[in-house]
Amino acid sequence: MSNSHAHAVLREFGAKIGLPQIEFNSDNFCTLAFDDIIVNLELSGTGDSLTFYLWIAAVEAEQRPEVAQAVADANYLFSGTHGATLGMSRSSGDLVLAAQVADATLTLARLEQTLENLVNLAQAWRTRLAEGTLTDTGSNSSSLSFGADFGLRV
Repeated sequence: MSNSHAHAVLREFGAKIGLPQIEFNSDNFCTLAFDDIIVNLELSGTGDSLTFYLWIAAVEAEQRPEVAQAVADANYLFSGTHGATLGMSRSSGDLVLAAQVADATLTLARLEQTLENLVNLAQAWRTRLAEGTLTDTGSNSSSLSFGADFGLRV
């Protein structure tokens, strides 16, 4: 993805939500806040992908084994993340969520859908952690879609 393309899509998003000043900084980072959820966007050094990542919560030491199992279940074939990846630091217990969008699929609609999905998924995990419903295998994110169209490429 050319940086100018990603910059243009982000500017288009900013204009649509009434914040035309949204842009990547000189290091190709941008931070967006949705209520109490902060989403970081980072263009790769080669400009071929846009990475989204966010912090969900700090997991207490006694909860980490159960949370790690729930994270593994959610990440298995992306069944509970719909294309994103959850991760937890062993040392700090920080639970994070990340997704990447390739240059061939970056559009305003894709940017909006990815942001919405990530924020919804982060909120669902915060709720699960607060309520202690980690063993709930019915994903709160079942309606999420990262818009990945799969098929044979020849």
